[in-house]
Amino acid sequence: VDVGTREHPTCTSCHDPHAAGAPTTGNLPTALAGVPGIRADGTAIDEITTESELCYSCHGDNPVATSAAITRLVFQPNVRLDFGPSNPSFHPVESIGVNPDVPSLRPPWTAGDTMTCGDCHNSPNASRFGGNGPDGPHGSPFSPILARRYDTHDPNPESAGAYALCYHCHDRDSILNDESFSEHDEHVRNEDAPCSVCHDPHGVAAGSASVSDHTHLINFDLSVVSPDPATGRLEFIDLGAFQGQCFLRCHGENHSPESYGRD
Repeated sequence: VDVGTREHPTCTSCHDPHAAGAPTTGNLPTALAGVPGIRADGTAIDEITTESELCYSCHGDNPVATSAAITRLVFQPNVRLDFGPSNPSFHPVESIGVNPDVPSLRPPWTAGDTMTCGDCHNSPNASRFGGNGPDGPHGSPFSPILARRYDTHDPNPESAGAYALCYHCHDRDSILNDESFSEHDEHVRNEDAPCSVCHDPHGVAAGSASVSDHTHLINFDLSVVSPDPATGRLEFIDLGAFQGQCFLRCHGENHSPESYGRD
């Protein structure tokens, strides 16, 4: 964290030294006991009951000054809104996800589970990831404070290490064998396109969604994807389970449209 002139957290932004270790409800770590935060509905509370309520204090309605690493078709700096249960898609932080078909999930994960911010944003040596350090986003060599490597530059050769964060929960063999999308291997391995070109990992806020469908976390990286020259359209259309259609230009190829089904 740049602690010069930029707004930055201190230890007490996340921890109350007088309450830490006290009993908490649900799965909230005792290290976060007694800390104020913001509920998923935007309400301020004196004591959080979930990890995400702490994160929304800085990354919600009054976000800290950060620069967007990726320019998206839909841009929403309020992370709280990204996880809204009414969104077309979201990682299941506030609610079970809307997609019941996720064949790539590694056990013990299922489509009926929820997760926490710390399942992605954490220190690499955190106990949650098999290390001997404390859980929490205290620091990481992988921006933005990620527990595992997550490459977003394009082109980027696929490897287990390049997308270690994604492969921590999503089985690499399932992805590259096209079990959920018939062109995953073509895009990720043959075209060297990172996951982030198509997928926006937090979610896509319903109130800011475009004419495009944004199921399956689809929210294109505009530094790589542009409108289809033939139609002027830049959108993904969801055609049902494991089927879709894209109007766009990417990696020198026009999709006017390109249709996909499950092989």
